[in-house]
Amino acid sequence: MNIEDTLEIILITYNRKDLLQKTFEQIFTINSPIRNFPITILDNKSTDGTSELIQEYKTKFPKIKHIINTRNIGGNANIIRAFELVSKKYFWILCDDDNYDWTYWSEIEQAIREERDIILTEHLTKGNNLPIEVIVNELCFLPAGIYKSELLSDDVIHNAYANIYNSFPHQALVCECVNKNKTFFVPQHTILVQNMDKGENMGYKRGYKENIHFRIANFSLFSGMVNSYQMITDKRIRQKCCGCLYLGRSFYGSMEYFLSTNGIYSYNICDIFNGVDAKKKFILLGAILMHILSSQIRFKISQKGLYIEIPKILRTKLLPRKLLFWIK
Repeated sequence: MNIEDTLEIILITYNRKDLLQKTFEQIFTINSPIRNFPITILDNKSTDGTSELIQEYKTKFPKIKHIINTRNIGGNANIIRAFELVSKKYFWILCDDDNYDWTYWSEIEQAIREERDIILTEHLTKGNNLPIEVIVNELCFLPAGIYKSELLSDDVIHNAYANIYNSFPHQALVCECVNKNKTFFVPQHTILVQNMDKGENMGYKRGYKENIHFRIANFSLFSGMVNSYQMITDKRIRQKCCGCLYLGRSFYGSMEYFLSTNGIYSYNICDIFNGVDAKKKFILLGAILMHILSSQIRFKISQKGLYIEIPKILRTKLLPRKLLFWIK
């Protein structure tokens, strides 16, 4: 099997010329196993010199194909545009800002030769026999998976378009793979190193100038994941995935972080609450209560004793504004 003829590589980009150049330096380095592969660059009509950079690399690597969208359709829609371009047996969609370690690429090639359905190229969680909820969580990172193109059914494409507002359109494909009991290959080593420090030029709002859709403007990683996992038909697996929102952190810890960054009045709380099981609902309510108490209650010590000021949201006729406890 010729891997070059089997694996289609598409890289999506928009207005990140400097990051794209660093990515190119790694993809086209002398020891890169994919440096001579045909690679399609799907450009969301960049205006920062990206086209000139791609043209420069095309003179050295003529198998590069540069497609410029007629409009900036947004990063999430560009993922689906990449789906629609797939023509080979396997495909791998890359972003323009990550890092690569080609040392163990042979594991990926072997998995392709064995015709595995989904091949992970990056997994933050260590160990063998990762549970399905952890694998699904890992695949929220778009380039973390190489997929068989036959998995891209019409239903997957429809669901991917519907899931754009959750910012994980590719999870429509992942959930379909779970529903169809497809095989997930987790290599011993990772090829990708995700860029975790993306800064202001990160992603979900890039390209918007004004009148941002409220779902995108108020995007929450956790609610986007929970909403995406509703496409999993097996209730048990779905609920496990919804309880595994932040790798290495408990569900309560995830909700603490969510509340500290989003507050308690975000509609995203409703999405999460509706999507998790009964136990997680109680955990979320507990996290909300503790967040309210920790952020609203004020303590003051005087000669008379300890004053606790009751927040407005908790006051009733039976509770005064302040409670006094004597200190002996």
